[in-house]
Amino acid sequence: MWQTVSAEPGAAPAGLGPLGVAARADGVPCVAAALRWLTSESGLGATVLYVAVPAPHPALAPLLQAGFRIRGVETFCCSRADLFFDPHTYLAQAGPEGTSIF
Repeated sequence: MWQTVSAEPGAAPAGLGPLGVAARADGVPCVAAALRWLTSESGLGATVLYVAVPAPHPALAPLLQAGFRIRGVETFCCSRADLFFDPHTYLAQAGPEGTSIF
């Protein structure tokens, strides 16, 4: 299940992703660094941020604790017995309209 979380208020939206890490332990620091870049160093001045977070991703709880809110929930289905991707290490592209895994 994907949760699109966003921080408000503001008029300059930006989406985070796609973003992936090799090790699960790098998920939270990588998401934090990307969000810092989006909000301060990119020049975008983004104040509304969209992040598509799979439910088991370790960044979900810190994002919610930081004030992000769930704005939408999507369901991902795959008929393969093994994981299509590791939901602990990948964030899909996110925006106001939802996510895009591919």
